[in-house]
Amino acid sequence: MSNNSPLNIYQEYLYKNLPHLDLSSLPMEKSAEKTDWENPSIAIELNNFAVIQILEAQNSQDIGLRQFYLELAIETLETAIERENHPLCIAHLGIIKSLTGEVNSAHNLQYTTIIEILPLVFSCQEESIAGLIYLPIFNRNNSKNKENLELIVKQNNSYLQALYLLIADLEQSQMVFYNSGGLRLLNLANQIIPHSFNVKLNLGLSNLFNNLYEGLLYLHQAFNLQPENNKIIQALYLAYRNLNNHNLANLFLEKGQKFYQNNPHDLSWRWASLPITNNWTYLEFDDNLLLTVEASFKSIVTAVLLAQEDWFEIEMEMWRDEIKSGMTVIDVGANVGVYTFTAAKRVGKNGKVIAVEPFSKCVESLEETRKVNNLEWVEICAGAAGETNKTVKLSLHQASELNEIIKDDSDIKGNYQEVECFTLDSLVEKYHLSTVDWLKLDAEGNEIEVLQGSNHILSEFKPHILYENIAGSHSSNIPVAEFLQTIGYELFYYQPFLKQLIKLESLEELSGKLNIIAQHSGK
Repeated sequence: MSNNSPLNIYQEYLYKNLPHLDLSSLPMEKSAEKTDWENPSIAIELNNFAVIQILEAQNSQDIGLRQFYLELAIETLETAIERENHPLCIAHLGIIKSLTGEVNSAHNLQYTTIIEILPLVFSCQEESIAGLIYLPIFNRNNSKNKENLELIVKQNNSYLQALYLLIADLEQSQMVFYNSGGLRLLNLANQIIPHSFNVKLNLGLSNLFNNLYEGLLYLHQAFNLQPENNKIIQALYLAYRNLNNHNLANLFLEKGQKFYQNNPHDLSWRWASLPITNNWTYLEFDDNLLLTVEASFKSIVTAVLLAQEDWFEIEMEMWRDEIKSGMTVIDVGANVGVYTFTAAKRVGKNGKVIAVEPFSKCVESLEETRKVNNLEWVEICAGAAGETNKTVKLSLHQASELNEIIKDDSDIKGNYQEVECFTLDSLVEKYHLSTVDWLKLDAEGNEIEVLQGSNHILSEFKPHILYENIAGSHSSNIPVAEFLQTIGYELFYYQPFLKQLIKLESLEELSGKLNIIAQHSGK
């Protein structure tokens, strides 16, 4: 443990995220003061000790030390659960599982605990002293978790703390946008925490993403809670714009314009500078980057970034750490540029990022983002990457993120767009590339064709590769894994927070992994 006392470590965590709060003013101060830090024994002491270890892990830049502290926290929580099965300890164990990418395991643990804890909370038959609370507050969900943290640390009952902590972690999972189970969870959260701005915002956006326009009710309830919040005003503007209700859309656009006029340098209000006729809107992203996205909740990126503040894929943490100044990066299937422009900020003027995107509307968004952020070292290559130079058909889905190349004309269903297809190797001469450091592939099942058209890049430059293993309804992309292994690549998955690449020992381990990282054994 660091030289700081446990209480000082926790106070620093509070001050960083909630500077107006002091530990001595909170109900959990009582258990913190009474905790035997050298020999914790009862559940609430073990919980408090584990929270300090998580904070020590978070504060450590040494990955080995970070892993040591986190393992100590896990061991402590498991001991507490074995002795008393305390819900707060279970909730913190679920937080750690989410932090380190064990999302399915975390969800199973959290759902079960919520069911078991409801009688304890609402029967009022048991009181339990409040304990220390940890919520991760990083790029993603920064404001959301600050609100959640403040709510939880003010509770005087650890069972209620545990319930709110479980919900806080579950409701910000990406799964809430895709299925009825996520909506049920958000509805439950809204019943239990009726005055949470972020729950109502998430519930509203999730409903609208699923074409359920009762989501407007929750957005208006969020607006009543925070009438000057840029995200909720923008969400209501987009919702009424999508309904072709121009009077109400203009009402919220005008509200945004007033805030923008008073805060012209605040990127979060820049969207209000665009006319209502625009097909796109702006969202602040990745610390002072203005990302151009589709002005519709049909877009996964638009809905997710408004609700979650950052892209949900765990590999984004690795991407931010690994992309360095001067690198050359190719992003295949760039969509609106979440990975493209995150890389562009890091490679800088001495580097190069090439965004390959077939869908014309996404190309427009990419060009606008490059323009408004003055990122001239980003090259936007309109078209699809493949094994040969030809013309192909792109199947168009409601969400542009799901657009895919049609491999057989008999599979054409609905709208499509004809696009030029070219090999990645053809880009070497076009852009005078002497190296490629990273290649990101998100081609909705067309990854093997992209790689087959990249022989020179793969053999000469041996770039690190981040590729989508599961696309839409497709199962594990085994052909891509086998192809890469035959040319000398080793396969890994990323473990967030601990920032580790875990080597895959068999192709069976691909199951359930959204993205895979490939590194050449000779580099």
